[in-house]
Amino acid sequence: MPEMNREQVTTDGTGKARRNRLGPMGFVLAFGVVGMLADVVYEGARSITGPFLATLGASAVMVGFITGFGEAVALVLRLGTGPLADRTRKYWSLTIAGYAVTVVAVPAQAVSTVSAASPSSDRLGRDR
Repeated sequence: MPEMNREQVTTDGTGKARRNRLGPMGFVLAFGVVGMLADVVYEGARSITGPFLATLGASAVMVGFITGFGEAVALVLRLGTGPLADRTRKYWSLTIAGYAVTVVAVPAQAVSTVSAASPSSDRLGRDR
């Protein structure tokens, strides 16, 4: 396994050699930590969505509708983003964009007065 964590040498389009900062094992571990922290943030925000919407005056029916709407939007977007990733072959770009949406949407819930937009946008980033 030690050879898996060594820096790799690759060539870019100009033929120049460049060193990757992380070997395969380091990359997997680093991305795993990023994914874990994003999940912690997302699950923490998801657990307070109901009480947060209640402070904005939403009824239980409204909370259910808003969270259900967020889930529905996320599921519908999966129908488009999967084929988009396959067609463009930009898997990492779409994955990083998903994490970026989560990073922006979760803190936006704290300052949002538009109750439906914030929890729904959080689901958009989560389903990368």
